[in-house]
Amino acid sequence: MTSSGVLHVLDTVLALIRTIPATFWGVVVGSGFTLAGITLTNQASARRLTQQFEHERQIRNQDRELALKKEIFLELLEGFTAAANTLVQATNLTISDQEITAAFNARLPTMSKARLVLSVETLAKVDIINERIQSAVNKAMVMREEIRNEDAKTDAEENAIRNNPSLIGRGSGIGDMRPRRRKTMEKYLTFRKELVAEQQAVNVLGSDIILALRKELNIPTDREAWALLSKARYERRQAYDHELNTMIQDQIDKKTRAEA
Repeated sequence: MTSSGVLHVLDTVLALIRTIPATFWGVVVGSGFTLAGITLTNQASARRLTQQFEHERQIRNQDRELALKKEIFLELLEGFTAAANTLVQATNLTISDQEITAAFNARLPTMSKARLVLSVETLAKVDIINERIQSAVNKAMVMREEIRNEDAKTDAEENAIRNNPSLIGRGSGIGDMRPRRRKTMEKYLTFRKELVAEQQAVNVLGSDIILALRKELNIPTDREAWALLSKARYERRQAYDHELNTMIQDQIDKKTRAEA
């Protein structure tokens, strides 16, 4: 096509454009603005939806994590309570060592799970109380064995005396069993006092664990009120244990006087 032909086509197009009413161009421009506005609005809505979905995803993840923590923390506290109670159960020499150690070891699986979700700060406190209970249980096992062995030896010699009273003295090494029995009973009383004191110390550490777990679960805590509650509970427990120890000591003294 020659240049004159191109110019003719352009003139024709311009002539057609001039015949289009101005209102049409207003509609076209208005539609363009409308389309641009819709596009921008859709993009903003898409961004808001994306942000909303991300926020909801984070909330769901936090809820799942919190639910998992609650479950593990409750198991952890139940395990520590049961382990602390083994210290008192250990004073009952009729309970087998296997029952004591089984109750103590029952918390170990929960301890492993807790290490997955506990903060380093709380885990350090958990390790301290765990080591304290472990040490107390180990000592209790040794003392239980000593007291049972002394009782068994005294029982054996008392039975021998009953069957043959002439064994007393005369180089047999068998004498009056009452002082030995009293010594064993006093050792048992000391053993019980030590374990009860250890349990009270563990309970104090347990209060720190509870506060740390409440913090991890974002549960508000009035520390002053909590301290007063813990103090009152500790004092009641001390009064109860003192009364029980006094009763045991009185029984020992009465038995000694009766045998004198």
